[in-house]
Amino acid sequence: MKEKVAEVTVNSLIVDIYKNCDRDSPYPKDHWWGYKVLVYDGMNDVSEQEAIKIKEYLYDEGFIPDRRVEYEIIKSDEYL
Repeated sequence: MKEKVAEVTVNSLIVDIYKNCDRDSPYPKDHWWGYKVLVYDGMNDVSEQEAIKIKEYLYDEGFIPDRRVEYEIIKSDEYL
């Protein structure tokens, strides 16, 4: 069952970090493979490059265990 690790605001964007996401993982619980970063894009203007930079920041600050963690950009029409 996925577990919310943190909710962070980066560059005025809300970012949720989850671990133990339901993905077919051959790895043990809490391995980086089970993490996922969700970037909520309220203005529908977040590029892939910006999302990767956000993920890099999260790694540098210790929020995620690896740069290879999966991410997803959630557009405003998908969550409003």
